[in-house]
This record gives sequence, structure tokens and C-alpha cells, in this order.
Amino acid sequence: MNDAPILRRFIALIIDLFITISLFCGIVLVVQYLEFEVPIRAFVKGNREIMLIGYLSYTVFYFLYELFFSGLLSTTPGKIIVNAEDEYSRGHTFGNVLVRCFLKTITVMLGPLTMLISLIVAIFGRSTRVIHDLAARTRVTLETRNSRLIGLFFLAAAIAIFAYFYSNNLKDLVFDINDINLPHLYE
Repeated sequence: MNDAPILRRFIALIIDLFITISLFCGIVLVVQYLEFEVPIRAFVKGNREIMLIGYLSYTVFYFLYELFFSGLLSTTPGKIIVNAEDEYSRGHTFGNVLVRCFLKTITVMLGPLTMLISLIVAIFGRSTRVIHDLAARTRVTLETRNSRLIGLFFLAAAIAIFAYFYSNNLKDLVFDINDINLPHLYE
């Protein structure tokens, strides 16, 4: 099997980040429904302590998302959408999946610098294997054994959850889409 190109992997990462952010927003909606206080206003206004707690909570959630899907399907919904899958040369064991997911979470959550370092490793290694692939001895291949409907289902659910979360929590704090004056034919 051929290795998936870096651009395809990056698109899958963006899709997975959107899905995890939306699912995390869904968890916040459930917590709000159970009538627990969620300081969304303080988070949006820039309260550092609240932002740190939110970021660390999201990091744990992202790790569990990666671990769940990599362990169950050998791929994530974002990779399914772009038709890619993880291939484990040492076998698809819990230890290999754990190492890969942990290092990927660290690389992604520490931001652009660690992602750039990982990209440089792939470019100078003359392959598409980034740091977490090298550590776990995995490759991301161009084929998946999973139906694209799985990935599309999670993407559609993520769009719906995020739209609902935005309309309930963020439209007054960030931007209300209803304030846009669209031109129409009969004014």
C-alpha cells in the first residue's frame, strides 16, 4: 500500500479537530442540561484559568477520541473521509496504539511548532512518516477498510452539534449570524 500524502493527512487532521471540538461542545451541552455551571462567558472573555482547564479537558478528550477510533477502526473519521488508514508494522496492539495516540496528541496540542518539527522530520526522512508514526512504527496508507459513511456520519453530527452549541452559547458572545443583512430582491 502507498503512503498517504502529507496534504491528505493534514486535511484529515483538520476534519478530526473539527469533529472533536464539536463533540466536546456536545459534552458541554449535556453538562449544561444537567444544570451544572459551565463558564463559557469567562472562557470567551479570556479568563486564563478557565481557558487552561478547558484546554486540558479538550486535550484529554482528543486523546480518548484518537485512542478509541485508532484502537477500534485503525483510523479516525477524518482519515476515513480522505480514504486513509493507520498500518501498524509491529501489530495492532494496545501498546502501539497508545504510544501513537499519546505522541500525536502531544504534537497536535502543543501547536504549530511541534507540528512543524514533525513535518520537517517527515520531509527529511523522505516519507510521510511523522514523529508519532516513527515512534509507533506505523504508516498512514491510502486505503481504508472502513465505509466512508462512518466518517461522513461523524462529520454531519459534528456540524449539527456545533451549530446548536453556537446558537445556544456563542451567538451573543462572538457573532450573531442573524445580524447579517443580506440583499434581497424586494426591498
